[in-house]
Amino acid sequence: MKLLWFLVLLALCSCSGSEQVTRRNGDVTELGRKISPLAYAWYARGVYHEGQGETEHAAFAFQAALNHDEKSGATWAALGRVLCKSQQQSAMEVFSKGLRKAERIAPIYLERSRCQLENILTRRTKGTKRTRSKSEHPVCVDAKRALKLEPENVAMSRHMVECLSQMGELERAARYERAAALYLGQPMVVDPEPVLFDVDRALHQGDLSSARSYALDLIRPGELAVRAALWGKSELARDQAELVLAASPHDADALVTLIYLGDYPEEIGVSQELSAAGILLFTAVLRRIVSESAARTFVAQHAAELAESTDPLVIASRRRWENPPQ
Repeated sequence: MKLLWFLVLLALCSCSGSEQVTRRNGDVTELGRKISPLAYAWYARGVYHEGQGETEHAAFAFQAALNHDEKSGATWAALGRVLCKSQQQSAMEVFSKGLRKAERIAPIYLERSRCQLENILTRRTKGTKRTRSKSEHPVCVDAKRALKLEPENVAMSRHMVECLSQMGELERAARYERAAALYLGQPMVVDPEPVLFDVDRALHQGDLSSARSYALDLIRPGELAVRAALWGKSELARDQAELVLAASPHDADALVTLIYLGDYPEEIGVSQELSAAGILLFTAVLRRIVSESAARTFVAQHAAELAESTDPLVIASRRRWENPPQ
């Protein structure tokens, strides 16, 4: 078994570094709802692929998440959102099905409205003749439904204002904006997006659930396991790695995390590149299992990727590796 894993280590040596993740605004997650671990893993994978512009992979992952949790309004909304980019009719069918099955339907109304609005704006860009007819009214009707269901959600108010503005209803848009500011007790400003500091703080507090929520748009699910391992949170790292591998058995970061922790899953294979943090964790594995020379060779192969990383954890871990305590 160890010989097989040594071959896996050699295969991983050829993996290149992390890909840059494109962040998105306005994502809807269901942080307070208990969901299937597999549904979470697939949803997180879908978010990552969507951020990379890989809509087909994202749609596959969101559908897989729904297979494990068909009551998730956020997942129905996400699947419809990615389909809307190229298959609007399919997206509309997904939104309708989600409205029948999901427990929380406001995100679905929101994304259906966005999809319809985007279609209208695209037609305008192409110069298609249009009039302000009642056929466009459902766009803002769905926006209003979402707002009515979740008036405390800033994203709902912001989209309502945008929808009315795009439809030329500037006075109504201004009224909704003033009303939202009064209701929320402050101007309509979106909550600050999570940063890696929030992820690491949650890991330090032993709160894996919050770390997962913060990490959702920032890093791949497997990289969260790597971060936990680099911070010395072995149990959190193991839990996250096992969860990721349940949905994606060949995730390189998750596999490296388990190897680092001394676990050797029976299923072997690699289908994803290592993140920058994963490269450093794998370096520690090579140093321990193979040799110092192998570790240094591996780092040299990925020096450019590591140098480009602005992740504080990667920078600190690299410095510790290059300057070990005497």
